[in-house]
Amino acid sequence: MRNDVPQLWESAESFRRLVQVDTSLDGIAAAFDLENDDAQYRVFTEEEGIACVVVYFTGLYQLGVWVRPNLRGLRRSRAWVGQAILELNVRPIFSVVKNHNDASLALFSSLGFRKLHQLPSKGADVVLTFDRL
Repeated sequence: MRNDVPQLWESAESFRRLVQVDTSLDGIAAAFDLENDDAQYRVFTEEEGIACVVVYFTGLYQLGVWVRPNLRGLRRSRAWVGQAILELNVRPIFSVVKNHNDASLALFSSLGFRKLHQLPSKGADVVLTFDRL
């Protein structure tokens, strides 16, 4: 198992600078812990700018995803997240998703993640795992 992150990935420090410059990325600060220096960010861009960000927390083996709001529901994030998983070449990978976030649950399921645990509270998070090589 490899725990180093490919060069296509931004360091936490570099990504924080990017978020400060691009005001359209305000939602990312709420979605990710930008102060975690163990995080690495894979940024996917399109003509209009950043389309998708995949964050990988190296110490936790945890993956998170943010998609620009106007691109959500278009079924394009599967390719971006799948590419990030291939680049990481790390197993297992975990993701924590809100139980009511059907789009994220469907995305991770389509990529081969499976439910590992659900926290026992209303609206609880679901812990997913991906362990295929």
